[in-house]
Amino acid sequence: MTAREMREPTFLILTALAGGRKHGYALIAEAGELSAHRVQLKVGTLYAALDRLGAEGLVRAAGDEVIDGRVRRYYELTDEGAAALAAAAERSARIAAEAQTRLKRTRPAFGMTRFRRAFLLHPRAWREQNEAAAVGVLMDAAESSGEARLQFAERLSIYFHAVSAWLEYALGPARNATASLGLGTGIAVAAVYLVAFVVAPVAAQEFVPASMALVGVALVVPWVAAGLLAMSGYGRASRWAVVSAVLACLAVGMARLWLPGLPLPSTMTLLFFALSAVVALLGRSRASVTWGALIGVGLFVAAIALASGLFGSFTDWRLWVQSSYFLIFVLSVWFVGLLTAAACGRESAALAGMVYAAPWAILMVAGAGRGGAPAWALFLIVLIWLCASVAVAATVRVRGSRRRRRTYVR
Repeated sequence: MTAREMREPTFLILTALAGGRKHGYALIAEAGELSAHRVQLKVGTLYAALDRLGAEGLVRAAGDEVIDGRVRRYYELTDEGAAALAAAAERSARIAAEAQTRLKRTRPAFGMTRFRRAFLLHPRAWREQNEAAAVGVLMDAAESSGEARLQFAERLSIYFHAVSAWLEYALGPARNATASLGLGTGIAVAAVYLVAFVVAPVAAQEFVPASMALVGVALVVPWVAAGLLAMSGYGRASRWAVVSAVLACLAVGMARLWLPGLPLPSTMTLLFFALSAVVALLGRSRASVTWGALIGVGLFVAAIALASGLFGSFTDWRLWVQSSYFLIFVLSVWFVGLLTAAACGRESAALAGMVYAAPWAILMVAGAGRGGAPAWALFLIVLIWLCASVAVAATVRVRGSRRRRRTYVR
């Protein structure tokens, strides 16, 4: 008998005899244990197999015993039987090892669902185009490292990419223009803040609290650094500088909570800086758009500060209260322009302007509320802003659908 011809009952009988001689009932019991009770040998099957194996010279009778009037015939393994069992065991081990190796190569049958879950937050369009390839990369990395689960850092990077994919899906080419507007605005407002509330009081020989001076510099330096880095072509470093501006705002905000009597920038100023930073992080800035926003916003905010007599004072919150009345008119004209741009086929510009207007609209509502505007007026302002944003987004969507339909028809 060759190893290839050996069937499971024969393999179990020879394996049981490899531990020493045994009688018939002991062979039946041990075959059941070896197979986890999956194979239960019948008496007829057992003795038919023993007769065949004896004829082949693999087993032989090893004596009889009489116990309680019952005769027990023992069997033992011959040298030929031991060699046949060893060959069969080697073949089975080799096949099992090859099976394990191939299962590792074909892990998708077991691990693909787990890796697919990591991309559930991505847009459906992105998943339809890229999910299979991305899952393949993850599984190749898991196989090479021996890790069956995603590491925390890898999962976090996938979630950040999901946010980026949604931004690309929602804004498309408008991301970079929006980021440029946000960066230019942050630099402009930071510069005006530093001049109006730190430099001007010092020039007028007024006492400037050290907290205002230090915090003013801490808020301005990250924005200036981000602008210089972006215009020098260091986009990644520029975004990290903007992140440091957000962290500075958070630190000052915590200081306001813990030290309420300390002269610090107002909550509205910190909120505007933080919102501008979020907008600036939406994409890669472009120098021309950044310069335009810097000059335009700088002149606008400086004009309001001058007209309100805020240069040299320490009440920066009044800047947002005074600007809220101007912003109602400016944003009204702004959204009319955005609707016109969307209707004329400038969808990217319209989307960029809509997102960029969000920090200004929030500060407009906050400033009007701080200035004593009634609740119904604030609600009306918010409602008009949201309706205008929806109108711009709907116009962009309709125009884009029509363009895609015309392209398909052609």
